[in-house]
Amino acid sequence: MATVGLGALTGSLAIGSLENFRRKGVLMMMLVLLFSTGLCLLAFAKSFALTLVILYFIGMGATGYFTLNNTLIIHNTPHNMLGRVTSIFWITFGLMPIGALPMGALAEAVTAPTALLIEGAIVALFAIIMLVFSKRIRQMG
Repeated sequence: MATVGLGALTGSLAIGSLENFRRKGVLMMMLVLLFSTGLCLLAFAKSFALTLVILYFIGMGATGYFTLNNTLIIHNTPHNMLGRVTSIFWITFGLMPIGALPMGALAEAVTAPTALLIEGAIVALFAIIMLVFSKRIRQMG
């Protein structure tokens, strides 16, 4: 868990240290791809050392994404709507256990590594679709 935390700290500090730049949406989707690729690789990891390295990048991708996503929400929301919009954003954290239920059932049906591979592939596919088909995401920032 400490390795994920170290990756998360690195991802947050990296995003926080960036100057104002264009195409933040592309970076956001690249962070999702880093996270999802890490999940796919974790399915195949056989050694403890390799697992730690992969977990570092999973933490970096996930937290970097959440940091940048929250920043973009704040910057693109009218001030009078900010409380409502951010409350909906934070509901997603409360709903995460519900999203984990199908993955637990999938892991029971197949194996945990196979479930990780499927989950990572679905998330990566979503990020690629957003990058290819959403001009708004590509130009965001």
